[in-house]
Amino acid sequence: MDRGDCANARDVTVPWTLEKKEKERMTARRSRCLVVAVSIRKIHESFAKACANVRRLSLIGHAIQTCDALEPLRKLVNLYDLKLKRIDGQFANPVCDVPGYARIVCEDVCEGRLVY
Repeated sequence: MDRGDCANARDVTVPWTLEKKEKERMTARRSRCLVVAVSIRKIHESFAKACANVRRLSLIGHAIQTCDALEPLRKLVNLYDLKLKRIDGQFANPVCDVPGYARIVCEDVCEGRLVY
């Protein structure tokens, strides 16, 4: 997604598998296509600026470990739906294991704007 697309986006899902790469095997002449998992460890200020109008953001399956890594979400003033894990608890970011993370994210980071 380029910067122009994100500026008008309302719903953003950041997949944890983003690209496929060719890998050549030393022992064989053929190449294999591998799916490479790319995990986000923190939200960057540039994302928050470029995607300021996002209302729903799904970060399921990433590697965000601390509430501080989510601080730039404070700039997403229209954000009301943030997903850090599936409803059944699968594919949770490590931050979901931090005691009281839901309150910290909802009340402190997102300043009470989250509905979901």
